[in-house]
Order: sequence, then structure tokens, then C-alpha cells
Amino acid sequence: MMVSITRQRNRGQALLIVLITIFVLSALGALLMTIIHGKRVYRQNLEDSLQLFYLADAGVVNAFHKLKAGTWQKRWYYSGQGTLDREIGAGKFTVTVTDIPGEKKARIRSQAAFKNKKLVINALAHFSEKTERLSGYRTPRTKITCLWKLEYKL
Repeated sequence: MMVSITRQRNRGQALLIVLITIFVLSALGALLMTIIHGKRVYRQNLEDSLQLFYLADAGVVNAFHKLKAGTWQKRWYYSGQGTLDREIGAGKFTVTVTDIPGEKKARIRSQAAFKNKKLVINALAHFSEKTERLSGYRTPRTKITCLWKLEYKL
């Protein structure tokens, strides 16, 4: 008789252990899913931020090279200020170049837009000329070199 009474008392314990195990495993699964989702969102935000930065930087570099080549003045540069809009993939950048009066400098402002996010990068383009005398020729010659420098303003 003693055996059957003990068995009846132990029947509920097995069910309780199974329910606790299922609850613990479910909680661990939910925690793991939350961590994976958080990492996915973090990675996507990081990728979007990098795309946004490189898009804005492409606008600065594009304007700087157009200034160096002299094509900015011919196409977009008018009365001391010019704007260029360009779409690249899912993003877009808008570059504004403003001449600084009395100085050989131009202010470059690039605003990038990508997936409802915006980033602005400001830079300064410096222009200078370097003159050097060349020797070894029958007649004296000079060489004029145009120097450009790009300075980011963070």
C-alpha cells in the first residue's frame, strides 16, 4: 500500500518539472530573439549611418574636384554661390559652394539624405599658387603650380 500512495504524490511533481522546463526554455528563446532583433536593428542603423556619411563625403569630394578642374564655375557656379543636386542609389546629396570674398577659399556644404536621415558635412577649399624659378635653361623660366587643399570642418 505504501508504494501506491507515494506514486500518487509523485505524479504531480513530474508535470510541474515539465511545465517549469518549458517555461524556462520559452523565456530563453524569447530573450534570444530579443537580442538577435536588437543586433539586427543596430547593424542596420550602422549601415545606414555609413551610407549617409559616404554620400555626404562624396558630395564634398565631387565639389572639390570640380573646383580643382575649373568645371564648377562653367556649369553651376554663379554670382559667388552654386548648388549641385545628385542622386546616387537610394540616397541624394546637395552640395553648395560659396566663394569667400577677398580670400582664395570656397566654403563647401554637402547635405546627404538617405532613408529619412540627413547629415551635413562642411569643408573649406583653399587655393594657392606656388612660383618657382627653373634653372638650367638659356632663358630664365618660372613654373607656377596651383595648389589646392581641402579642410573638413567638423
